[in-house]
Amino acid sequence: MAGRWHCTMTQNRLIVILVAASLIAVLGGYAVLANGSGGVPTDNLPSGFKLLALIDESTENVNITDYLLGFYGPEEIGKVNGTIGVYQWGPLGETYNAKVTILEAESPERAEAARRNYMNQPEWTYPPIAGMQRFGKQVVNGHDVVEIRKITGKNRLQLIYIWTSGNRAVLVEGNDSRTSSLALASSTGL
Repeated sequence: MAGRWHCTMTQNRLIVILVAASLIAVLGGYAVLANGSGGVPTDNLPSGFKLLALIDESTENVNITDYLLGFYGPEEIGKVNGTIGVYQWGPLGETYNAKVTILEAESPERAEAARRNYMNQPEWTYPPIAGMQRFGKQVVNGHDVVEIRKITGKNRLQLIYIWTSGNRAVLVEGNDSRTSSLALASSTGL
């Protein structure tokens, strides 16, 4: 029995070492990406937010287009690049993740088309709940932005902000706190 336990402990240690090495390698790669992430906040995050992942075209085993589908629609947006930051803001498993998506288009007009496509998704047709308007207005970093109110699968409010800045469409999928969500949006600097 002791030999079996020792073997299991050795295997567990090996797994922990491999996971730690993988995280170091991955996080080291993200640190390089963070310098050119184009507005996706990676450090000096608002209180309560922790960066979990930074995703872009170079992220292995990820099709970035899957993360940008909401920006495609009837209006042509041309060739785009995207960077997504995924953030934890509450206890794991109890809350949804917050996200910041920066879509870089070929021109300000294409970025605006991407924003309009996102806003015109069928999901946003009806109010999230009776008596609550779907859309509102806020100001982030001097930009007039649209606030979208969404009810998540766990019946929690999620505040989403979308705007353009030059040739970028900025999408911030925050949490249920307007103050925290706007702080995350402001941390983009866009």
